[in-house]
Amino acid sequence: MNWASQWTSATQAGSTSKGWLVGSATLQVYGGLRAELEPPEFAGRKGTSLHLYTSDDSFTTFTAHSNPDGTYSGTFSLKTGEHEQLSSQAAYESLLRAKFPSMPQDWVPEVAAQAVSSKASSAGKRVKCSQLHGPGIILLGDAGHAVSPVFGQGANSALESGLVLDDVLQACK
Repeated sequence: MNWASQWTSATQAGSTSKGWLVGSATLQVYGGLRAELEPPEFAGRKGTSLHLYTSDDSFTTFTAHSNPDGTYSGTFSLKTGEHEQLSSQAAYESLLRAKFPSMPQDWVPEVAAQAVSSKASSAGKRVKCSQLHGPGIILLGDAGHAVSPVFGQGANSALESGLVLDDVLQACK
């Protein structure tokens, strides 16, 4: 199966992704990006890998992480409204090359084809908490801390918050 057909069939299988917020702007996230996105320098390596490409602004990012079946899932994020300005594969390719010069160039056409054929999804709204606790409740993990959903940071944050809470409760005995 070639790269493009695996991309399409994996997407049809229902791959999804979530969005996140940076600063005060909502990002657009393109769900279902999934394919064999293995750069040559990782060929033959076992285990997991994560590829994060940032740009010259804090809104435009591309991530790809490995799946157990050997494919990759990813997200391509733009500032709200920028998706509507890109109406062709060539426009996406131009943006990808300009914003992510270190991205393997053979990825660009496939990512652009997926982005132009997918509807952008809103990342949601920013919620601010004045404090992380109240009578009978403490917010842990991503309930109380802003994190990116693509790295499992919410789960890590929850585990770390739980350890800190345990230390505090033990000290109060």
